Amino acid sequence: AHDIAQMRHSYPTPRPGADFGPHVFLPRAVIDYAVTRRTTLAAFSPLINGSLTRPDRELPQGYRHAGTVRELAALNEVARRRGATANQVVLAWMLGGEPAIVPVLGVSKVTQLDEALDALDLVLDVDDWQTLSAARAVD
Repeated sequence: AHDIAQMRHSYPTPRPGADFGPHVFLPRAVIDYAVTRRTTLAAFSPLINGSLTRPDRELPQGYRHAGTVRELAALNEVARRRGATANQVVLAWMLGGEPAIVPVLGVSKVTQLDEALDALDLVLDVDDWQTLSAARAVD
């Protein structure tokens, strides 16, 4: 038997105390548990309903805090450096992490699917990981 856990997760962290209703944001303790117990993690809403790349989609309130500004800047810096979209960087970050987290995507256009599939070819390098990790570090 193989265990799998699915929760809300993305690169930008939620505001402390943010209420997502029944949708719990993937806590660090579950990620650590998955590493030790060889549990597969799946994440829904990894692209936060398009708000990472679409100017017409405002970032939901639950993600708005000072740390998010820093995280989005790092995300966009890596995207520019790699010639990728912020969405692709988030997906590569999830898939390339320890443990790898399987993103659960919903798309409404073929171009969105193509963009997501292209993220499979994006392998983040040491500088990318350092940039992204530093921005997520707790003050």
